Amino acid sequence: MKKKNIILLLAFFVWHMAYTQSVGNKNALGINFVKNEYNGDYGNGLYDFSQPVYSAFSLSYSKYLSKSFDLNLLFTTGNYGYRESSAVQFVGSKSDFSLSAHYKLNNGYFFAEESKLSPFISVGLGFASYAYSNDAQPYPTIILDKSDFIIPFGFGLKYQLNKNIAIQYQYKFNITNSDVHDQNISGGITNTYFGSDAHPNFKAGNDMYGQQIIGFVFSFGKERDSDKDGVLDKFDLSPKTPLNVMVDEDGIPVDSDHDGVPNYLDKCENTPSRTKVDASGCSIEK
Repeated sequence: MKKKNIILLLAFFVWHMAYTQSVGNKNALGINFVKNEYNGDYGNGLYDFSQPVYSAFSLSYSKYLSKSFDLNLLFTTGNYGYRESSAVQFVGSKSDFSLSAHYKLNNGYFFAEESKLSPFISVGLGFASYAYSNDAQPYPTIILDKSDFIIPFGFGLKYQLNKNIAIQYQYKFNITNSDVHDQNISGGITNTYFGSDAHPNFKAGNDMYGQQIIGFVFSFGKERDSDKDGVLDKFDLSPKTPLNVMVDEDGIPVDSDHDGVPNYLDKCENTPSRTKVDASGCSIEK
């Protein structure tokens, strides 16, 4: 019950933070399902679908920084473990929190900014907390109750269903700074904490884990259109157009006779093509 209340409180906090951001900013709340995947002394469970599903729930908050970067907060909580055989396995619980930068490929350099499909790569910093689980089989569980720092990095793909809702998949690989989350310590050292020998196939280095994350992303806020011409600032090539001036799809004032002087300044709007004109759009007599 306590964990449920914490999740609900966090959900309200993130929602409130997203909703009350300034009008000019782009914010999004994500609700996700997570599959935790272990990688350590017992074996490699990354993208191994023969493993039991160690599932988790996740909330995320994203803030638009620029056409290339978003800032992302991610919180997950749920099960964590690995099964080598019915006799050799562990199950515990894990919660983690991370702050990551997302580099978006729909930034105008790789894909169009208005593209509904948005691939991205990410890197960040966070921490994870591990705990015993009463549901562990066999009992008692062999995961240590401990916290450590993590470095998450990975990739993702977001598809915009409409202006405010997207579906998103991302994979995060997390490097930890500990090697005690599965009973075994790398290097063939007897684990004195449990009084057992290290696994014969121990893997050098700290324990690691992956996360397959899929969910819905809900965008909030109103994007800025400073000159009120109907073209958002991030797409507007002329963001300081006077009010009530007709513009094209790029926010540039319309120039019907293509003489270089926009209609709202042009006193001679039907100047023949290739005619030299002055600042008012009227022909310059030779």
